[in-house]
Amino acid sequence: MRKELRHLKRLENELLALGEEAMLLEELDGLVAGVLVCPEMVPPSEWLSVVWGQTADEAAPVFDTADHLNKVLTLVMAHYNDVAKRLFEKPESYAPYFAIDDRNGDVLWELWIEGFEKAVKLRPAAWRPLLDANVETAKAMSGLLTLADVARRDARFSKLEYEALESTAHELIPMAMRADSRGIPPARIF
Repeated sequence: MRKELRHLKRLENELLALGEEAMLLEELDGLVAGVLVCPEMVPPSEWLSVVWGQTADEAAPVFDTADHLNKVLTLVMAHYNDVAKRLFEKPESYAPYFAIDDRNGDVLWELWIEGFEKAVKLRPAAWRPLLDANVETAKAMSGLLTLADVARRDARFSKLEYEALESTAHELIPMAMRADSRGIPPARIF
């Protein structure tokens, strides 16, 4: 566990050093989980630009050197592999990476779901069949999409609904991911 924490701290520091446009660790964790459970393969060449905070049209490098790129890429892919192993080999051990508000102990789940939603947006058509899949998978997918709406403060929710979903989101996300991962092909580990 200590090795994993050191790895996460290094990854977090490297992402922060890339600037405001790059993802935070919690958002990356959601993106990686989404990419992994996406019914259609999303190659790293596609989703890594999202991590760096660049659009496909942007050619400006966010790295000082090729060594710097390789260092950060190695950390990102190690995290990808770790999440893949947990989701597909031991789904019961999967836990999303959420930040905790030091002031009040609140679980900050919104960044994770924002990252997951970015994965969905990479292949929107591929996700639609999950909404019509078996009951457990459809419920999990629908729940994750609802939480993305809650994170964006969608006006369709009453204050009571919003508070109920917000207070349980950090518990609902890992359950939904475990349900989603059971029907997915073998882990995509690079």
